Amino acid sequence: MAGAADYLFASTLGATLAFLLSRFLFRNPIEKRFPRPFEAVNRGVERDGALYLFTLRLVPVFPFFMINLVMGLTRIRTFTFYWVSQVAMLPGTAIYVNAGGQLGSWKA
Repeated sequence: MAGAADYLFASTLGATLAFLLSRFLFRNPIEKRFPRPFEAVNRGVERDGALYLFTLRLVPVFPFFMINLVMGLTRIRTFTFYWVSQVAMLPGTAIYVNAGGQLGSWKA
C-alpha cells in the first residue's frame, strides 16, 4: 500500500499548489468585484470550512480541480486545506489503487 501513500501525498500536494495559485492570482480581484457574496462565504468558511471541504471531497459530483480553485478564493487556512484534503481523499485513493492492483493481476 506504499503506492497509495505516495499517490495520496502527491495528489494532496498538487491540490494545495492549485489552491495557492488560485489564492494568489484570483482571490483579491474576485473579492473586490463581488464583495457581498464572498463576505457571506468567508463567514461560513471561518465557521465550518473544514467540514465544507471534507464534504466536497467525499461527493464525487464535484471535480477536485474546481474544489481546489474555489477554496483558494476563500479564507480557509492553507494548513487546514492540506490536512482535510489528505484525510478526505484517502478513501478514494485506496479504492483506485486497489482497483489498479486488481486490474494488473487480472488474466484474460
